[in-house]
Amino acid sequence: MSQGLQAYQDAWMALVLEAGSPDRLRDEETLGRWLSDRDDLAPHQRSAFLAQGLPRLRQYRSMVRANLADTMAVVYPYARKLLAQRWDKVVDAYLATHPPKAYRLYGCVTSFPGFLASGGHGALGRFPCLPQLAEYELAEASLLRAAEPVLPEGLVDGTPDRLDAWAPVVNPVHALVSGDY
Repeated sequence: MSQGLQAYQDAWMALVLEAGSPDRLRDEETLGRWLSDRDDLAPHQRSAFLAQGLPRLRQYRSMVRANLADTMAVVYPYARKLLAQRWDKVVDAYLATHPPKAYRLYGCVTSFPGFLASGGHGALGRFPCLPQLAEYELAEASLLRAAEPVLPEGLVDGTPDRLDAWAPVVNPVHALVSGDY
């Protein structure tokens, strides 16, 4: 990727995900000042941002953040349940400190267990199991996304001829990830 295109993309990510991004979209003057302070953007790139218009930029920011938050809720459903009302604040803190480096939504949320383990969000006091739970949920989501099904030894994929051929199967994620809780 060219340096100019990378700078433009970095500016988009900062505008959409950094903690101060809503303030930058308050009015055109504020956005213009923020863009002019970015030495990495060429003048035509600054103009391209301003040409989008504030309503469009706000809508784009809202949609990107909503898609990332939805992806996190799908990958980490029980962490979300545990955190309840704190979930949105923890997700905002995560997105502000871990801007996406991947082009697929799933790739943007994989460092969440490490973020939780760092404790900077304040949720560990009440739920010390949270990082391990998130690690487990991420492993489970990864197995579900696998190109080839992950099956325990001796299990044949498909429908058995006889009902007794189906035996209880240990969760394959449990075989990969285990924790103290």
